[in-house]
Amino acid sequence: MSGLSDAFNTVAVQEDPSEVALKLLNVIYSRRADGRLLVETSLDFRNRDLTELPNLSNVVVQGDFLFSVNDLTSLKGAPYSVSGDFRGTLNRLKDLRNLPRHIGGVADLSGNRLRSLKGAEGAEVGVLNVTANPGLKDLENPPKSFTELQSDFGTFKTADDIPPELRVSEATRARIRETADSLAGLTRAVSAPRTATFRKKP
Repeated sequence: MSGLSDAFNTVAVQEDPSEVALKLLNVIYSRRADGRLLVETSLDFRNRDLTELPNLSNVVVQGDFLFSVNDLTSLKGAPYSVSGDFRGTLNRLKDLRNLPRHIGGVADLSGNRLRSLKGAEGAEVGVLNVTANPGLKDLENPPKSFTELQSDFGTFKTADDIPPELRVSEATRARIRETADSLAGLTRAVSAPRTATFRKKP
């Protein structure tokens, strides 16, 4: 039995990747009752030639989170929430997957390569700025709450203010058309009259 106990005792407890990242960055933090790691200051990663963010997905930042002028294509590793501003201009972001769940200030993601707002739909944001993203053709999947959405299509105070033609992407429209066509075909097949066929007995 002692051998089994020794085996359990030698198993290393896996450390939280976000905690490892904060230690490597020499950032002071504390652990909240819910297990999130709290950083009471701002974190600045501007102009660092980063191709990816450190894994801070379990971190709550009470200050600002700044990461403009890098080579990021994804928000993977972004903090769980940011009380201040979340500024990541002049990167190469394609969508908003892994956007923090809550951003109290301005989320400035202008000057990127966004093609959609995918990933923002679960977030609560103060001001979201997605101007100067030429590949962005619609505003489908806006944050679930925001005080202002700034885009090249205009500035909107609520999701209901967004024009209907911008609320749904062309890809979604195509899927809707395909589904409608399939349902119409199925309906025709079901409702088509059936002709009984009789065979002569030999």
